[in-house]
Amino acid sequence: MPKMMTGEFAQRTFYIPWTTDKSEGVWARPLTLTRRAELRREAQLEAGMDDDLATSNFCRLMLTESIEDWQGFRDAAGKDIPHSREAVAALCEFDPVLAAEMLARISAMAREGELAERKN
Repeated sequence: MPKMMTGEFAQRTFYIPWTTDKSEGVWARPLTLTRRAELRREAQLEAGMDDDLATSNFCRLMLTESIEDWQGFRDAAGKDIPHSREAVAALCEFDPVLAAEMLARISAMAREGELAERKN
């Protein structure tokens, strides 16, 4: 039976592991349909008539609002990248494939993640 998000967990934080040993991943909060719609409108206003830009903006807004922290993210030289809103925005700008995958996993966090009482 698949796990699904319910109102009881809407304000909780989930850890979404990126590796099987759980040493890399993100802590994120679910966003309601209402909040997602608000962010979509904001993304569309920023983009004007450019649908592709609106989609990119929406991904950036969703990730910056949902992700509370991450661990194990590194640049191509192996240097750690600490979590910040700016780092999430840079992820969306320079690695849109990873950003899109992250958004998909966050959107399914009840199935992809683990309920986290607090950040480790």
